[in-house]
Amino acid sequence: MPLHYEVLNSEFIDLTKVKGILKSKTKKEMSYEQKLAFDNAKEFAKLTDKKALDLIKELRGLEVNKLTDDLIMKIVDIMPSNIDELKLLLVPSKAAFKKEELDSLLNVVKKYA
Repeated sequence: MPLHYEVLNSEFIDLTKVKGILKSKTKKEMSYEQKLAFDNAKEFAKLTDKKALDLIKELRGLEVNKLTDDLIMKIVDIMPSNIDELKLLLVPSKAAFKKEELDSLLNVVKKYA
């Protein structure tokens, strides 16, 4: 019999937050999927918790209306090093970003890289 779950809250989070949430559990308490997610977060999270939070705040502070939370989390997780990488991350939004917006986003990311 399949289990049914009700989603009470939904939000986008970065890998450092995933790592922090799962770090509080023991390996025995984790499901198989949680163990995989924890291993992935440990390997690929590029920033400390503090730096990730600061970067998220700074990206949200930019006045780029097309920049949604899911895109911000992708930027924090991947930490693009050039305009082409940044453009690839922004493709799912289907919004056109101006060169100035891309430059300001990339400048903020470079401060934390």
